[in-house]
Amino acid sequence: MSLSAEKKATNQGPPSADTENPKLNTFAVTVIDVKNQKTLMYDVTCGMGIEKFQEFHGQRGASEIVVPFGKVKSVEVTGKTPSASDLYASNPYVNTIFHLTDGHSIHVEIPAKLLWRGRTAFGEMSVETQNIKVITFHHEGMALRCPKCGDIFHIEGFLFCPYDGHKLDEVME
Repeated sequence: MSLSAEKKATNQGPPSADTENPKLNTFAVTVIDVKNQKTLMYDVTCGMGIEKFQEFHGQRGASEIVVPFGKVKSVEVTGKTPSASDLYASNPYVNTIFHLTDGHSIHVEIPAKLLWRGRTAFGEMSVETQNIKVITFHHEGMALRCPKCGDIFHIEGFLFCPYDGHKLDEVME
C-alpha cells in the first residue's frame, strides 16, 4: 500500500452528513430509578421486546404520538395510568411529563414495560420505564469524540473512550 493510500485509510475524518453512521445518532442519558440509583447510560435505545427505537411512542389524550429523543431534555415518570384492574391490563401505561428542548412540557402516557437499553461504564444495562423516576438526556452543545473510533458521547465526566481507552476530544455539535 502506498503512503498516500495508507494515510487516506487511517485518516478518513468524520463521515459527511449524508453518510449513514449510527454512531452520530447515539444518545446518552442519566437514569434515576425507583430505588434512587443514578446511572449514566450511552448508546441508548428503547422498545418493547426486541425493538430498538431512538424515539418515544406513546399516547397524549386520544392521540398516538412519536417524539424523537433529540427533542427531549428529560422525562419524569409520575405514576401508573389508572385502569379498571391492573390484573387485566394487557399493556399498562405510566404517566410522564416530557420536558422538551424547546422549553415546553407535555404529558404523555408511555408503556410501563418499555425497556431502556444501553451501555454503562460497568457493562450492559436495561430497565423498564415503570422502574424509572427520571431520565435526563445529554445532547446539548458540547460533545466528546474519540479520535480513534469516532464515537460521540454526550456524557459529562467522561475523559476516555470506554471502547478503546483513547482520550476524548471536545467538539461542538
